[in-house]
Amino acid sequence: MAKVQPVDVALLGTINTLKVKSLPFDAEDTTTGLYYELSEVTEVTETEGVTPINPTSKTISVGNYYMTEEEFIAWGQDNNYLLTLVAEHLGLTLI
Repeated sequence: MAKVQPVDVALLGTINTLKVKSLPFDAEDTTTGLYYELSEVTEVTETEGVTPINPTSKTISVGNYYMTEEEFIAWGQDNNYLLTLVAEHLGLTLI
């Protein structure tokens, strides 16, 4: 999961995280799809004498992005590439 520059979505919340998973593909495939989740994660910080509460997460949107053959080839060994690819497609800025 990656943090993104917050984006307010009317009535739904504020997108501040992006999660990306590759969809299954066969060894001979030349492209694949990516599943993504846009969420609002609220982190509760520790205050004096109080144990922090686990972050809460609210899913704002989900979808799929299908890579081109060129994008699939460029994937290489860096999975951060997938985060960058989907963030750019959605107009989000990774932070």
